[in-house]
Parts: sequence; C-alpha cells; structure tokens
Amino acid sequence: MENMRLLLQIDNARLAADDFKHKLEAEQVVCDSVQKDTHGLRKIIDDTNFLRLKLEGDLESLREELAHLRKNHKEEVDALNALIANSDVTVQVDNPQKHDLSESIAEIRNQYEKVAEQNRADVEKWYKTKFESMSQEADVNTQALEEAKQELSEIQRQLQGLEIEHQSLQKIVDTLEHTLKNTGDRYHNDMNHLNQIIVKLQDDLAACRADLERQARDYEALLDIKTKLENEIEHYRSLIEGVTDRGELPNAGKTDTRKQTIKKVVVTTQEIVDGRVVAQRSEEVFE
Repeated sequence: MENMRLLLQIDNARLAADDFKHKLEAEQVVCDSVQKDTHGLRKIIDDTNFLRLKLEGDLESLREELAHLRKNHKEEVDALNALIANSDVTVQVDNPQKHDLSESIAEIRNQYEKVAEQNRADVEKWYKTKFESMSQEADVNTQALEEAKQELSEIQRQLQGLEIEHQSLQKIVDTLEHTLKNTGDRYHNDMNHLNQIIVKLQDDLAACRADLERQARDYEALLDIKTKLENEIEHYRSLIEGVTDRGELPNAGKTDTRKQTIKKVVVTTQEIVDGRVVAQRSEEVFE
C-alpha cells in the first residue's frame, strides 16, 4: 500500500509536471510572439526615427535653399538697383502717364517676396503636419512598446514563477523516486533474505524428510524383525511346551552355546523452526 501510494504520488507529480510543462510551452510561445511584436515595434520605431531624421535633414536643406534663394534674390535686387542707379539711359515715351521704375521694381519685389513667403509657409506647414503625424505615430508606437514591455515583464515574472514551481515539483519527484528506489532496494534485500531463509528451510525440510523416510524404513525393518522374533519366540514356546508335556528335553545335559546378536538403533527426532532446533527427542530400538 505504501508503494502504491508513492506510485500514485509520483504519477500525480508527473501529471502536474507535464501540465506545467505544457503551460510553460504555451507561455513560451506567447513570450516569443510578444518578443517578435516587440522587435517589430522596435523596427518601426527605428524606421520612424530614421524617417524623422531624414525629414529633419530635408527641412534643413530646404531652409538652406530658402536662405540661398533669399541671398540670391537680394544680390539680384541690389545688382538691379546698382545698375539702375548707374545707368544713363533715358527712356521717353509718348504715354502721358509717367511710371516710376522704382515702384515697379518694388511691386515685383513684393510679389516675389509674397511668393517666397507663401512657399516657406507651405513648406513649414507641411513639415509641421508631417512632424506632428510622425510624433503621434511615434507616441503610439512608444505606448505600444511600453505596453509590450510591461506584458513581457509580466510574462517573464510568470515564467520565473513557473520555473520555480517546476523546480520544486522536480525536487519532489526526485525525492519520491529516491524514496521509491530505496523502498525497492529494501524490499529486494528483504526478499533475498527471505528467499535465502526459505531455501535453507526447504533444505532442512528435505533433510528432515529424508531422515524421516530413513527412520520409517528403519522402523519398518524393526517391525519386520520384531515380527520374526515374535514368531520364533512363539515357535520356541510351542516347542518347549510340547517337550515339557512329554517330559523330555532334547539334548539334556548339553549347554546351549548359541550366540545371539542384538543391534541397538538410536532414533533422534528434531523439530526445527526458522533454522533453529526447538525440540529434540531420542528413542532407542533394539534389533
């Protein structure tokens, strides 16, 4: 019953270990998926940062180009002003209305500056819109990355807890297996000892059986001899009684010198329990 209880505990522990193993594999799959998503989000963030840097570089180049255009425009305007100031050409037209050239140049300058300002405003607006969209996307990606990091931390914490629990269950299983092995070894040793005792008892029993068979044969032989002796005694008694009745004794005056051999047999009976002699009985039989 103790072995069955230990086997049942080992089976339960193995089932629990298998269950935790499956849970660990499922959590590992989820962890791998989260890590893949995290790598994807990191790649998106890297792409976003790269695109932001690229847009910043483009904005800087546009600013440099705008500054260069402004500088060229200013140089051209200064050159035109200098050319107009140094020019001795007099243009006369029949138009009664006189137009001031400086006003025309100023108007053209204003138009050009308005176009340049509009272009700059459009570029800055596009940059701000693009930067805001990229910032929002970066914020969303950052938030998703933080959530993924928190989820990954939670999964890692659960994974560590499962590993600790798995190690404790593995220690319990190892302890139960060691106990089972020790119990099996002790049971095997006890069985070997009992088998040795049984073999010894069987040998003693065989020896006792052989001794009893020998004693039975000796007893039967003694019974046969006893029967023969009784028959002879009865025969001699009948002969003696017949001679007495006739008043004659055969071979009177002669001494009977017949020799009779008597054989003494000692029968020893022993009672053996657990390899020890607990009782012994001896019996003498004469032949």
